[in-house]
Order: sequence, then structure tokens, then C-alpha cells
Amino acid sequence: MLITSDKTQNGIIALEGHAYAGKTTILNKLSDLGEYDVVKEHDVYMKNYKYPKFPFKTTKDAEDNVRVMIAIEEKRLRDAQKYLSLGRKVVMDRTLISILLFQKFLYENVPNTPNAYLFALNLSRDEMEEGELYIPSVLVMVSPASRQVFESRTNRKISIDLYKNWSSYEYMERNYERICRLYGANTCQIKTENTEDSLTASIKKIDHFINSNKFHALNSLDVFGIIEQ
Repeated sequence: MLITSDKTQNGIIALEGHAYAGKTTILNKLSDLGEYDVVKEHDVYMKNYKYPKFPFKTTKDAEDNVRVMIAIEEKRLRDAQKYLSLGRKVVMDRTLISILLFQKFLYENVPNTPNAYLFALNLSRDEMEEGELYIPSVLVMVSPASRQVFESRTNRKISIDLYKNWSSYEYMERNYERICRLYGANTCQIKTENTEDSLTASIKKIDHFINSNKFHALNSLDVFGIIEQ
């Protein structure tokens, strides 16, 4: 397993996927293995911040939300580096990728709602060039195995009701597939079902992937070309 402070080859594992993919269950099981430290999702960190919440009333609200999200992402990355320095395997529950894809989703699918998509791209790029922001160099991409599995989970409350729609899932999945191509061999794709056997198999696959691969360097700036497609 690669563990390094080099931000192009940082050894941090991103756990990404649409709402209802099964990420939280997988994170809990990985944590139970005793070898992984989990960097909690942005919502956990946001309890200490004041920020405009979705749906945004103005473009300024959307931009202020992005500023907070980027600041939190940089804090989460610092926490990830602390865990790495202790020789731990580190998994991040969502990353900058989720922030950018959410803004893109609003920009392309909810045009009457203020968004900060272009602002988010520019701010993220600036922060990357200053060395404060980057994306993990390893990706575990989680998806429900079928539409039936996805829809069986949508009774759980989430902060963005639009994400409950199958069409929203398909849109996000197309974007995540492009992200997977960027990561290439640094990607482990997981299809989840609502069974204990499926969960056990997924954890074994992820753990084997993390422990048996040598991952190549990844230039974080390349993510913008994928997001903007």
C-alpha cells in the first residue's frame, strides 16, 4: 500500500458515489477492520461553520457555500495527512469531486436555482495551484447494483431530495464513469446489493485492492478537464 506525502501520489483513498450507493455502510465496515481511518463527510465538519444551505436564494449564497465547502475540504485533507503520517490507511467519505459534481448538477439540471459551478471550478483550480487542495490518488467508486436496489433505499432522508430521482442517479453515474477513466488502474468499482454476503464480498474486494496494488501518480488538475466535459 502506497503511503506518501507527495500530493500527486498521496495514498489517500476516495470513496465516491451517488446518494444511496451504500458508501456509509462500506465505510463503517472498513473502519471495523481496524486498519483504516475514515475522514468523515463534509456535513460532519460543517457543524462548526455558518453557511448558506441549499436551495440557495442568491448566487452569492451559492458562492459562499462553495467557499466553506472548499475550506472544509482542505481541513479534511490535512486530517487525512495526519492519519497517513501515523502509517494508517486513510479513506475519505466524498471529496472535492462531489463538491464540483453537485454544482455541475445544479448548473445543468436546475437552471432556475442559483448555483456557483463556474465559481467552484475557478476557486478549486486556484487552491490547487497554491498547493492547498488536491484529490486523493486512489478511488473506490460505489454504485447500487440495479435500479431496484437504488429505489429500495430512497426512503432514507437526505438533504437533497432531487438526488432521489433515478434520472439524477443516471446523470451522476455518467459523470462518475468519466472520473473512473481518469483514475484508470487506481480505481476499484463496487456494485452494492442489500445483502450481507454482498457487503462482505465488497469489503474483501476493496481491502485486497488497497493492499495489492501499486498506484500511479495522478495530477489533480486533470480532474477539471473531466468535470467540464
